[in-house]
Amino acid sequence: MKLSLADHLVIHALGLISRPTSVRIDPHELSLEVDILRSVLPTASRGLLPLQPLISLAERIASMSPRIAGCYGSLHDEAAQVMNRWDRYRMAEAWDRINSGGRA
Repeated sequence: MKLSLADHLVIHALGLISRPTSVRIDPHELSLEVDILRSVLPTASRGLLPLQPLISLAERIASMSPRIAGCYGSLHDEAAQVMNRWDRYRMAEAWDRINSGGRA
């Protein structure tokens, strides 16, 4: 699967948003990162089925204004779940390629 730079940005932004409160980045930095996410979402690869849950959640986050700086409520937990599924998918994809003699 060929990912664009916008796709990578969506993935990494959701990774930051999904981190537990104890290690989450500064709330004001998160606001800047959500602004950047908002700006690249129109160019994300919506045609890639595995990315659709990530893009959908990213769009929900991008459309919100947090009540408290850096706090998107339950969307942080949803991001963790979406990222866990993404990471498992990519791990399985790489493992399959390794076992079939392909390049990972």
